[in-house]
Amino acid sequence: GKQILDYNQKFVDMWKIPEQLMASRDDDRVYEHILSQLASPEAFQKKVRSTYEDPTAESFDVIQFKDGRVFERTIMPQRIESQIVGRVWSFHSITGRVRAEEDRDRYFNQSLDMQCIAGFDGYFKRLNPVWSRALGYSLDELLTKPFVEFVHPDDRARTAEETKGLASGSETIAFENRYLCKDGTYRWLSWNATMDADRSLIYAAARDITEQKW
Repeated sequence: GKQILDYNQKFVDMWKIPEQLMASRDDDRVYEHILSQLASPEAFQKKVRSTYEDPTAESFDVIQFKDGRVFERTIMPQRIESQIVGRVWSFHSITGRVRAEEDRDRYFNQSLDMQCIAGFDGYFKRLNPVWSRALGYSLDELLTKPFVEFVHPDDRARTAEETKGLASGSETIAFENRYLCKDGTYRWLSWNATMDADRSLIYAAARDITEQKW
């Protein structure tokens, strides 16, 4: 069978491979141990087969484990001068990052406020479900129109000025405007927002304050 030519301790620790098994350098046995930990071993095997069928192939993918770990995998041909003599497998754990993103998504979707991410192009990029409940539109309806079209005509100039300030680096605190509901009525919203200039995005949270206006 194939032999593992070289490895480091980080690889052993990441894959939780017993020392005796790793010392054997038996590629087939180590491979079986790896497969036993994966959420989708069939997909992993398919990628391995396709890679070995083409010695020049390079690939990158993400691997999910049964225990919740997540690795990025890169496969490259190993060359000595111009000759391909094997393959180099590199793995990088992104478990912490993925879990942080999951926590952020959970907060975003479960928040009682109207959370949104908007672009400098004037369109919403992402909205949490509260938007649909507050205004009556589907999320798709809100995402496919410039957000200024939902703003009361009398508030559009102020809203445009506030958005311009955000794009210039200012923060929005307790900015108020009126948003059109699907039934034709308007709701007063109070906004807090900040921007990410590198990504040309605005991160904002709005709260319905209509009842406080009357």
